[in-house]
Amino acid sequence: MNKLFFQSLFALILLVFISSCEKQQLNKDTTSSQDVDLATAMFEDVFGVVNSAADDDSSEVKSLQVVKYKWKNDSCATVIIEINDTVNHFPATLTIDFGTEECSCKDGKKRQGKIVAVLTDRRRNAGSITTITLQDYEVDGYLVEGSKVVTNTTSDHQSSWTVEIKDGKITAPDDGGSVTWESTRTRTWIEGEDTYIGNSDCIASLDAFKECLLDDVFEVTGSSTGVNRNGVSFTVEITTSLQIEFCSDRRQITSGVVVIEPVDLKSRTVDYGSGECDNSATVTIDGETFTIASR
Repeated sequence: MNKLFFQSLFALILLVFISSCEKQQLNKDTTSSQDVDLATAMFEDVFGVVNSAADDDSSEVKSLQVVKYKWKNDSCATVIIEINDTVNHFPATLTIDFGTEECSCKDGKKRQGKIVAVLTDRRRNAGSITTITLQDYEVDGYLVEGSKVVTNTTSDHQSSWTVEIKDGKITAPDDGGSVTWESTRTRTWIEGEDTYIGNSDCIASLDAFKECLLDDVFEVTGSSTGVNRNGVSFTVEITTSLQIEFCSDRRQITSGVVVIEPVDLKSRTVDYGSGECDNSATVTIDGETFTIASR
């Protein structure tokens, strides 16, 4: 009887020890942090592409019901604009088609598939709503799925939008797993608004276009939830607003702090630095700090 008792006790202690070791190992895992960075970057990319195409259409719509043309900003995409009201031009459906095979875009990213945006008004007008859906859309091999609703909440001449992501999912190439993503965030345009790319001065030359694009800076606040590629659920809170700007022709988070709370694990604090275009962030877990590549 005593022997059986001690065998059971030993087995219980061993189980607790193994469980404790596994939890310690998981507490050092940065998967959730990397997946949050990935999801943020991929859906920011969608936002940026739609904004650029919507600005680019300003001289094209005129009084036609359907307009199809090669996107001036990037020859990879064909843009189709469909309108029902030839007087007011809205609502309008904007389809950005990158084709069925990877195309190397001007910002260095490879894209394929379609982004479809339904606009109730010009995106820069207060109260306008843009509903975005994705069709076989891939960026650098990552399949991006879900819908995005962007509501213009501009007031006091400060352009801002509420951005909701529903049923978001990003699947890595080569069976790298997937992350699911739901998010509600506020995005404020804090620099470069006067030189938006639909401005006539900005399309005068390629150099002028690049200048207008590169001076854009956005501030993002809000929260998110998701499940990482290992099946661990998490919540996300931006505790110091994220700053998004262009670094070498691509949008990137350059500063801000995010706190991630994976279920049953210690919180992770992701710090994107103080404004440098260094493609990295630090993750702090229980006093230990790791460096991850930022997208």
